[in-house]
Amino acid sequence: MAKKRNLVEAAMRNNNLVFFFMSVIVIFGFIALPQLNKNEFPDVTIRQGVVAVVYPGATAEEIEERVAKPVEQYLFTFGDVNKKKTYSYSKDGMLVVFVTLVNDAKDAKMTWSRIRQGLVLFQQTDLPQGVLATAVLDDFGNASSLLLAIESDQRSSRELREFADRLAERLRTISTMGNIKIVGEQKEEIAIYMDPTRMTQYAVSPSMITAELAAHSLRTITGSVDNDDGNAVIHVNVPYGNIYELSELIVFAEPVTGQVIRLRDVARLERRYQEDSKYIQYSDQSVNDNHCLMFSMEMRPGNNIVSFGNEVNKVIDAFLKTAPPDIRVHRITDQPVVVNKSVISFLKDLVDKAVAHGLHDLARDILLRLVQEKQAKVNAFEYTGVCWNIDSVQSYFKFNMDILKPEIRKRLFIDELPVFTKVRDEMPANYGN
Repeated sequence: MAKKRNLVEAAMRNNNLVFFFMSVIVIFGFIALPQLNKNEFPDVTIRQGVVAVVYPGATAEEIEERVAKPVEQYLFTFGDVNKKKTYSYSKDGMLVVFVTLVNDAKDAKMTWSRIRQGLVLFQQTDLPQGVLATAVLDDFGNASSLLLAIESDQRSSRELREFADRLAERLRTISTMGNIKIVGEQKEEIAIYMDPTRMTQYAVSPSMITAELAAHSLRTITGSVDNDDGNAVIHVNVPYGNIYELSELIVFAEPVTGQVIRLRDVARLERRYQEDSKYIQYSDQSVNDNHCLMFSMEMRPGNNIVSFGNEVNKVIDAFLKTAPPDIRVHRITDQPVVVNKSVISFLKDLVDKAVAHGLHDLARDILLRLVQEKQAKVNAFEYTGVCWNIDSVQSYFKFNMDILKPEIRKRLFIDELPVFTKVRDEMPANYGN
């Protein structure tokens, strides 16, 4: 009756086939290495956030009593909010609440989304009517994968923003693209210079004009009145398309005669950039302090940062082919390139270091060194059987001599655990010149 072979015995008898499959696995491993998901920074869940409430004209005491207490009670209705670590800070015109979620919150992003959506309704129903805006900031842990600068020496900030929006639309078509932020834009505003002489002539007061502007959803709360030179400047965010539409705004109508007074009759309007607006300039060997806009792009978690960078490069190249020659895109930080170089150089550095320092022993040269330098935690398990560390010709000879001793052979070759080897009785191989 033929003896049934097990897997180990079959592998020993067909060792060439085993070597073939191992070689195939190694080759596929090298092919798959560039395709593995890679990222320079790990995904970190930040459980802290900020809730801000703007209430212009209110004192710190009014903020504390009328805004802080209701907002805190609203936040504490969420089970994921850590009540012990959540606190608020009240000052004139603003409330800031520092919110911390519990450590075992299952989905922090979903919790922040529920807080943000519920706060909109809460503002309309439970907060004073003077509250201007509420905001929830919770994206402190997001790391930028790519920073790009788009600049031109011939375009205004508004024109540059139009090209930036076109590029952003193309970048959003990338399936692995997360969030895109564009910063550095100079905000435009319309300054209204009220003429006291004309206002006196038409019997129109500044309060009448500001009230009419507020009635047309023009925010004048942050405006200032400066009468040192006879002019009063009001900064407004206008929903109108141009200055002409705003200048035609009726600020007063005489009920008896039907005379209409428009904003252009008592004031001068001017479109300009905000005086306190911040902007970014780009400089390198070929560009000198050109105004630019910055792109901050984040890759969706769990994807390959190198492949993400290649897709971004294709989109940018296609965009530049259709853009004017004066529009240029520069890379400020390129995480895909950094990660790709790190992966490629890792094995090379490992081999170079091993050759340069004579490192070839896994236990002595690698594991023990990591433990001594406190770079790794290694746990040990006691083994009382026979063991040899073969790392030289002398140790190999000593192992062969020791294995001839009956007491060592008995401890090494256990009857219950047979060792399968070649059945052919052949001369040992000789390697030499």
